[in-house]
Amino acid sequence: MFIVNTGVPPKSNVVGAIDIITRELRNLSDFAASHSVRIALEPLNATAMNTETAIWTISQALDIVDAVDRSNVGICLDLWNNWQDARIEDEIRRADDRIFVLQVSNWRTPHSSGRITGF
Repeated sequence: MFIVNTGVPPKSNVVGAIDIITRELRNLSDFAASHSVRIALEPLNATAMNTETAIWTISQALDIVDAVDRSNVGICLDLWNNWQDARIEDEIRRADDRIFVLQVSNWRTPHSSGRITGF
């Protein structure tokens, strides 16, 4: 499993970032499939908008996964990132078997700010 997010939207252009991640996930998924690897797109918490991500809801992630349209591309559901979503139960049902990874919470204090640190 390989977990990805959208990264920072260039010039705060969320639509452009979604177009890029959709295109690149298609390319990456073909390569990953040849190595029997699945890719999970992780929507991050809204507090990371424009600093780490262009999406913050399960629905947005599923829309991208639908657009990529590859069986080895799904989502990483991180409940710390998505707990505040008023439609979380409906979105989890919509995701169904496209939830490839479930994280209950990997938040650490102090926050790693995207840097990998010792565990």
